[in-house]
Amino acid sequence: MGRIPTEVELNQKLDFIEWENLCNNLCSLYYSTNRVDDSNGKGNGLDAYRITDNKFVEGFQFKKFKERLDDKQIETLRKNITLAYDKCIEDFGKKLSRYIIICNINFDPSHSKFEGELSKFTKKIEKWALDEYDVVIEYFGLNWVHTRLLENPLLYPSLFEDVNEAVSQLRTLMKNKVDHLETLMFNMLEQDNEDLTKDYSKILIEQGYVHYKRAKSTNYFQNIQSAIISLNDAKNLVSHKSIIEINDLKAKISMLLAGLYTMTAQYTKAIDNADEAILLLADEELIMFAKGNKAYALFNSEMKLDIAESLFREVLFYFEEKANLTEIIRTLTHLLELEIYKLNRNENVDIGTFLKLCQRLISTCMNVNEALGGGFDFTAAGIGAVANAFKYLGEINDDMSFYDKSLELLEFIEVEAENSQLTYIFLSAKSSKAHLLSLLGDDKVTELEYVELIYECRKAEFPQILANSLFNLGIFEAERERWNEMKDALLEAEKIYLTIGDGNTVETIRNIIKSVFQ
Repeated sequence: MGRIPTEVELNQKLDFIEWENLCNNLCSLYYSTNRVDDSNGKGNGLDAYRITDNKFVEGFQFKKFKERLDDKQIETLRKNITLAYDKCIEDFGKKLSRYIIICNINFDPSHSKFEGELSKFTKKIEKWALDEYDVVIEYFGLNWVHTRLLENPLLYPSLFEDVNEAVSQLRTLMKNKVDHLETLMFNMLEQDNEDLTKDYSKILIEQGYVHYKRAKSTNYFQNIQSAIISLNDAKNLVSHKSIIEINDLKAKISMLLAGLYTMTAQYTKAIDNADEAILLLADEELIMFAKGNKAYALFNSEMKLDIAESLFREVLFYFEEKANLTEIIRTLTHLLELEIYKLNRNENVDIGTFLKLCQRLISTCMNVNEALGGGFDFTAAGIGAVANAFKYLGEINDDMSFYDKSLELLEFIEVEAENSQLTYIFLSAKSSKAHLLSLLGDDKVTELEYVELIYECRKAEFPQILANSLFNLGIFEAERERWNEMKDALLEAEKIYLTIGDGNTVETIRNIIKSVFQ
C-alpha cells in the first residue's frame, strides 16, 4: 500500500500560498464558497465566503501560523473579524453571521491550572465575536484539513506516494458507504445483541437485508416490499419490550422502514416511521437520516412544503459540518427537486437562487466524479436533478439552449449509469430524456425512446418509473390527438399507481380520460 502523508508532513511541505489554495479548494468543494481576490493586498478579513439562503454572509479565513496561538495572533484574528464584519455590510449589504477559521494547528486543551489554546480561543474569540457582532465563530484545525485531504487525494496528489492507489481505495470505501440503509442493516446484524438473537429479530432483519440488496438488481418493488414485511415483523417482535437497548433497536428499524416506504411511494407510513425514529433515536446522524426521509415524504406527498424545506436545510447544515459529501449531494438534490416542483406549480421562486443551487450541485457532483472516477448513484441523481431543472427553465422561458443543456446531461448520466449497472438511475435518465425529446418535437425519436424505455422498465420491474413513463406517454399521445393510444397508456399507468398507492395521480388520470371520453 502506498504511503499517505501525515499531519506533520502536510504542515511542513505546504508553504503559505499552497496552504491557502488547499483550504480554498476544500471550502469550494464542501461549502461552495467564492474565493476573495487579495492580490492587491487590500484585504477584507475574508479569504472566501458564501451568501446563505437567508441572505447572510458566512466568511472563511485560512491561517498558516508559524507559532502556537498567542495573544498577538488572537488580536490579529479579532481585527480580521471586525474588518470582515464591516466589509460584508459595505460590499454585500449583508450581515456576517458565521466566520470559520481554518488553520494549521490543533488547539491544545487546558491541563490542570494551565489554560489551553482551545479555552483562550473560546473566550477571547468565540465569546467576544458573539457579544460584539452576534457572529458565530468556528475553527477547523490541521486534523480537519488532513482528514479532508485523505478523502480527496487528487487535490494535492504530490503528497501521496501512490495517488492512484489512494483514489482506488477511497472509491471502494465510498461505494460501500453511500447507502446508509444497507450500512445500518449490516451494522445491526454485526452487533452481538443477546435480545436481538433471542427474539428471532436478527433473522428477520437479515431477511430484510437480503431482499433490499436483491432489489438493486432485480424485482425492485417486490423485493423492497418483502424487506418491509420482514422489518415490520422484526419491529413487532421487539415492540412489547421497554428496555433502552430494545427501544434503540425499534428506533433503528423505524428509520429503515421510513427509508423503504419513501422508496415505494408509501409516504404516510414513511412519515409515521420517521417521526417514531426521530423521537426514540439517540444517534444524531441517524436522526438526520430520519429527518431527511421525513422531508422527502412530506415533499413528495405534497404536504407542508415549508416544513420539508426546513428539514432539508437542517440536514444539509449537519452534513456540511460533518464534511459528508455523499449526503451533501443527496440533500442538495432533494432541495433542487423541491424547487423544481414549486417552479412547476408557478410558485414564487427566485431564479437567481435557483440557478446558484443548480451550479453548486452540478459542480460538486462533477468534482466527485473527477476525483473518484464516477459511477456513483448519488452523483448521477444530482446531475439528473439539474437536467430536469434546465428542462423546466426551457419550458418557462421557451429557450432551446436550456433543453440542449438538459439533454447533454441526461445522455451523460445514461452512459455513466449503464456502464456502472445503476439500473434505477439509468431508467430514470431515459424517462426524463423521453419527455424532453417530446418537448423538442421529434415525434419519431420520442416514440422509439418510449418503446425502449417501457420495455426496459418492465424487464427490470421498476413500477414507479414504468408508471411515470406510461403517464408521460399518454400525455404525449393526447397532445397529438391520438386518443385511443392515450387511453391505453394511461389505463396501464393507473393500475400501477393503484398498486403503489398514488391516489392523486390515479384521480388525475381518471379526470383526463373522462374529459376526452364523456
